[in-house]
Amino acid sequence: LILFATPWDFSAPETPHVLLDPTSQTLFRQWIGQSNPVPPAVTQALFYLIDPWRVHAKYQNFPNLNAAERTHFLAVEQWVNDGVPLTQQVAEECFVDWPQGNILATHQWKVGRRWIEPQSITIPTLAVIPQRDLIVPTGCALPLAQQLPRCDVLSPDCGHVGMVVGRRAKTEVWEPVVKWIEGKF
Repeated sequence: LILFATPWDFSAPETPHVLLDPTSQTLFRQWIGQSNPVPPAVTQALFYLIDPWRVHAKYQNFPNLNAAERTHFLAVEQWVNDGVPLTQQVAEECFVDWPQGNILATHQWKVGRRWIEPQSITIPTLAVIPQRDLIVPTGCALPLAQQLPRCDVLSPDCGHVGMVVGRRAKTEVWEPVVKWIEGKF
């Protein structure tokens, strides 16, 4: 099992929060219930709400980039914005239940009829937890890795998106992941 920036404990102090009061949670659930599937724009909007000024600054700096940097920037933005629609249940769990109720860390998450208990997952596991992840910071992801009995942790010097498509993703993430797989199998 390989986990990439997998959120777990939303009570960690550095975890970004878009907190909704109970009435807003109900309205959000109803709104999600009107879309099937839930479009990727919803995910993007929630990421935007985490830190709208950061998004603004990212685009404001675009004119200062050289040609190669612009090409890379546009490729990354295309990848980031090419999201996948989510089923209603997945969207509700990821956007409401996980962050608002912290159901993962408090052992209240069920998939089908099965409660998810990390300590019962005994297969070799690698948790990739980027050091500069502002979406799923270390304090949010590390508690899961600590509960998995056979979990190794890789902490690349990159952010949430950078671990997949950053300039150093190949050397910081992909090559070490391949090496870990080869060492386990």
